[in-house]
Amino acid sequence: MKKFKYVLLLIVMLICSEKLFAQNGLRLASEDSKYGFKNENGEYVIEPQFDYARNFHEDRAAVGNRYENHAKYGFIDEKGNIRIEAKYDDAGDFSEGLARVKVGKFRLYRNYYLWGFVDAAGKTVIKPRFSFVNDFHEGLACFENYNWIHALFNGIKYGYIDKRNEIVIKAKFNF
Repeated sequence: MKKFKYVLLLIVMLICSEKLFAQNGLRLASEDSKYGFKNENGEYVIEPQFDYARNFHEDRAAVGNRYENHAKYGFIDEKGNIRIEAKYDDAGDFSEGLARVKVGKFRLYRNYYLWGFVDAAGKTVIKPRFSFVNDFHEGLACFENYNWIHALFNGIKYGYIDKRNEIVIKAKFNF
């Protein structure tokens, strides 16, 4: 029984260590409140220079820096070259060739944000129009279209879009 526990622990450790490194062998690391990326030998390949960073997915990593009271996000490649300019208010991971990005809209009485998708070249594929989206999986992404009047009476509803920006399942589900 004791041997079984050690084998199980070893398997869990191997699975967890694999998750620490992206497919490209780079791992997110921080130093002095800045993020960069290390290789499997623990050497910095991309020096710590970002206030925010996510792991690599599909050869791109979302990175961001603070400017006064807000941050702007873009994407870098595995050598640290900026591939998509840092102009978004938030950014997710690439999944199935697209990454979700958030842009702000500002009104006199409040700020609000909308989510859309860009491709690996930075081209807007799905214009920001959703109050929230998840990454694409099997060709679909969950979206939220928040309307405070509708939400007051019916709750917030979720649906699914495809990569052509067509609503495949109308927003009718609650979480």
